[in-house]
Amino acid sequence: MTAPAEDADNSSDDASNTSLDGADNSGGCDVDVSRPHVARMYDYYLGGTHNLAIDREWADKTIEVMPGIVAAARANRAFQQRAVRYCLDAGLRQFLDLGSGIPTVGHVHEIAHALDPAIRVAYVDVEPVAVAQTKRLLSDVPTATVTEADIADPSTVLSAPGVAELLDFGQPIVVIACAVLHFVSDEQSPAAILAKYRGSVAPGSALVFSHGEISVEATEQGAKLHELFGKTTQPGHRRTRADIETMLAGWELVDPGLVDVAEWRPDVPVAGHDARDTVTMQAAVGRLR
Repeated sequence: MTAPAEDADNSSDDASNTSLDGADNSGGCDVDVSRPHVARMYDYYLGGTHNLAIDREWADKTIEVMPGIVAAARANRAFQQRAVRYCLDAGLRQFLDLGSGIPTVGHVHEIAHALDPAIRVAYVDVEPVAVAQTKRLLSDVPTATVTEADIADPSTVLSAPGVAELLDFGQPIVVIACAVLHFVSDEQSPAAILAKYRGSVAPGSALVFSHGEISVEATEQGAKLHELFGKTTQPGHRRTRADIETMLAGWELVDPGLVDVAEWRPDVPVAGHDARDTVTMQAAVGRLR
């Protein structure tokens, strides 16, 4: 089973490899072609072209285990865009996007700058290709930056010039952590990491958050997914709803609270889930009072 390709044609290995590895698209960075990378797999789920044959191979394996993962990825992207618009409507004008990934249409700064080009957006990602692509995209955008750093190290992220020199931490900031903390291990304590970011921002700030959830009944599927993502550069750690709720401590969730990504203030009514999809994405927007 392969990812739907209505947004882009991923059928040609040569074409995709040329697109990703070429200097015009890679930004001159080295591309690890020996292991699949979750950022490039996510790009594939979204119908993008910045992925390699090994990424598509592993992504297709995850689709076999969880047929709805493509729809979940796209629903997550749509949630993030709706949540960003909510924050803009609330008057927030600074964004810190953790694990921002490979840029696609509707990146945070594109949505924000349609309203006001002065809005500041700091992207952070650990994947060199994602950073290189974003740098090219931002070459003529003075109010947006990208930093190559591990979001699990808040001190490094928050002190990086692209973050510290762009954002005013005395004013509210929107912290975006969409589909990223499930790539942080339990040993690293994603709740503690998110708490450090919360402690760095001013009252009035917001959190845009999503995380992969797995029900306690989905042990077989969860084990298969864990095995597959364990072969990538960033193994996944999907968690129960109770685990996810722990990460949101300290944030006052806005209505409708913690829900499936497709159900957070949808633009149109959402259909029911495929019964086979016992792994879902949970989402929330919180405010810091």
